[in-house]
Amino acid sequence: MQKILITTRPAVKAADGGIFSSCLRVVNCHLTRFRYRMNGDDLLESLDSFMPSTIVFTSSIASVFALKKLPPRALSGRGIYCIGDSSAAPFIAAGYSPLVPDHKDSAGLAALVLSHSVLGQKIAVIRSTLGSDVFRKRLEAVGMEVKEIKLYSLSKSIDPAIYEYLCSRELAGVLVTSSLEARILSGILDEIECGLNRDNIRFFAIGRPTRDELEGCGIKVSPPLGNSDVRRLVSEIEKMLC
Repeated sequence: MQKILITTRPAVKAADGGIFSSCLRVVNCHLTRFRYRMNGDDLLESLDSFMPSTIVFTSSIASVFALKKLPPRALSGRGIYCIGDSSAAPFIAAGYSPLVPDHKDSAGLAALVLSHSVLGQKIAVIRSTLGSDVFRKRLEAVGMEVKEIKLYSLSKSIDPAIYEYLCSRELAGVLVTSSLEARILSGILDEIECGLNRDNIRFFAIGRPTRDELEGCGIKVSPPLGNSDVRRLVSEIEKMLC
């Protein structure tokens, strides 16, 4: 029997054919769902009214939406920054050259934007309704004008299959991909009734904010720590567990 690794990505992110592993059975059990709060015209109007010199993308959902719904003029001539490789990949495929921080979280993204900006520049951030305000606060603290465009919302939506997989004898680990998922997973672990011992499961985090949230919920996080790239992290976990 193959060992099971659960990932908790939203269904829309897991709809890319899944993640292959030569020795692990990687199953995705979503804990959240997303809903767009605006259409392409709304997003374009928001950008046109603000006229940013730089546009920042904090997820692949935002990147794909912008490329599909915005006319090329909305992106051309502007700096494009992405929080990680997954959010940058759609732009690279479309011929753009987005900048990505070494530390793929809000703090790393803020440091990268600041290193390439001048005082008073306007920065637009296309993001969800949830998440950290670290990026905005760090830029505003040095005089940048930041507009957060909340393109989509995230809410709790638990895949019932996760209860079965968490109780499986073949379960080797759980890879959590956001802070919201960490909080939801903590609640599931508290209510599950199959005699699960969380000390026998390895929990992995996609990045530092998710790790901190898991540990704040009393869940011990195992190395390796992710850097906002699920596929790369699965490869590293595979080397450790197989």
